[in-house]
Amino acid sequence: MPDLLKAAGTALPEDAATATLAGGTYAYRFASWGDDCSASGASTTCTYVWDTSDPVVATASVEFAVDTHVLTVTQPAHATISTSDATLSCTGSVCTATVDFGTVVTLTITPDVGYQFVAWTGDCTGSGTCSVTMTESKTVSATFVPQSYTLTVTPPTNGTVTGLGISCPGTCSASFAYGTSVGLTATPAAGDWAAITALAQATLTLRG
Repeated sequence: MPDLLKAAGTALPEDAATATLAGGTYAYRFASWGDDCSASGASTTCTYVWDTSDPVVATASVEFAVDTHVLTVTQPAHATISTSDATLSCTGSVCTATVDFGTVVTLTITPDVGYQFVAWTGDCTGSGTCSVTMTESKTVSATFVPQSYTLTVTPPTNGTVTGLGISCPGTCSASFAYGTSVGLTATPAAGDWAAITALAQATLTLRG
C-alpha cells in the first residue's frame, strides 16, 4: 500500500503525486485502485491532487486479480478433444476457454469410429498425454487418419475372384481404409459347368 507523500512546505492546489504500475505478464493482474486513488478506477496510473485542506500524506491501495489466459482448441475432423480442467466454449470447430494463470489443463481425445489418432499439434506434440500449463495463451489440435483393414479372399477352385487390389488366385488380400467399398467379381474357369451361368458379383464396404 504505497504512500503518496506531499512535499514539505507546499500546500498549493496544483500539488500532485503520481504512482504508475508497470505492465507485463504476471501471475496476477491489476484490477483497481482504492482509498485516495479510488477515482482512478481501472487506469494503471493514479494521480492525486491536493488542495489546502488535505493531509500531508495520502494513501493509495491497489487490488490485483489472478491473471488469465486463453486456451484455444481446434477440433479435428473425425474426433473430439475435451478436458475436465476448463470449460470449452465452441463456435464451429474452434473452442476456447479462459483459464487462470498457472493452471495445468490436461486434454483427452476421442476418435470417431474407424479413425485413429496420429499426433497432437500446436502447444502439444507427439502422441502421448497432452497437458499445457497456462502461463500464456496456448493453442492445441490433433491429426487423425482412417483405420486400415485387410480384405482376404479364400482362393477359389475352378475360377477367379477379382476386384480393387484383388486378383485371386495370386493376390488374395489387400488393405483398405475404413469405409472403402470394394467390388468383387467371381469368374468361373473355361469349360466349368458354371461358365454357362451369370458371373457372380459382390460389393463389400469395410467397416471393421
